[in-house]
Amino acid sequence: MAIATDVGEISRAQLLSALQDEVPLTLFETEPEEQYGHGHLPGAINIPPGRIAELVPSLAPDPLAPIVVYCGGEDSTASIDAARELAAMGYARLRVYRGGKKDWVDHGLPVEGGWVENAPLVPHRSHGPRATGRHRPNPGKRRK
Repeated sequence: MAIATDVGEISRAQLLSALQDEVPLTLFETEPEEQYGHGHLPGAINIPPGRIAELVPSLAPDPLAPIVVYCGGEDSTASIDAARELAAMGYARLRVYRGGKKDWVDHGLPVEGGWVENAPLVPHRSHGPRATGRHRPNPGKRRK
């Protein structure tokens, strides 16, 4: 089902598959910093409401790169509002995970950082950095 902004949706299963398959995408949580600090989806970057225009251009400089936004759950419109703002800024490959953090946790999926009641923690070897599309060089390998 498409949102009125013509921004597509992504289901929990599709998002989980993309994260497990290390599909390059930027995952934004559109919750206040305190909520983000209590736990967030693996690899998610926080863009609090009201700071999207300030933060996103440096976090996702390519307007054609895939972006997924989510918020606390279907009761919140923060992710839809963020998608509208991102679309107006020229970002073209947006999808919204409408179920948000609540749906993720309710289905027993892992979170990073802090805690979310009833959510299993992500093991130390998280796929987070790859999920954001920004690969970090392995510090253990020497470049020749």
